[in-house]
Amino acid sequence: YSVPQDSQGNYRERNNPYFLVKNIENSNPEITISSGFMYKKSSEVEISLKNKKFNIFTFENLAWAYNMNQDLDIIKEIKKNNFLEIYAINKYGRYAKDSYSLEGFDLAYNKIVQFCNK
Repeated sequence: YSVPQDSQGNYRERNNPYFLVKNIENSNPEITISSGFMYKKSSEVEISLKNKKFNIFTFENLAWAYNMNQDLDIIKEIKKNNFLEIYAINKYGRYAKDSYSLEGFDLAYNKIVQFCNK
């Protein structure tokens, strides 16, 4: 679980945004993102890393990868980077761009995988 170090945008107000990776026992990890507002219907959230971008689907106020393979691809890229940016559009057409530090991600991720797969 992480909150942004920096946020930009033209949104009027929103709840606290976050980025979450969860791993349920003997299952594959899953990414969940909230930008702190209701997303524009049928929109996507863009995850930008140093050399890669991923688009994930939204439903109401949360966003997820399209499938397990995309979750794994995103996590693989996150492990190679120091930060990521998330760009999203709310239901009024206003945007938010949040920047997250990935410092400590690899250690935390390995711990949840180890803990959840016991």
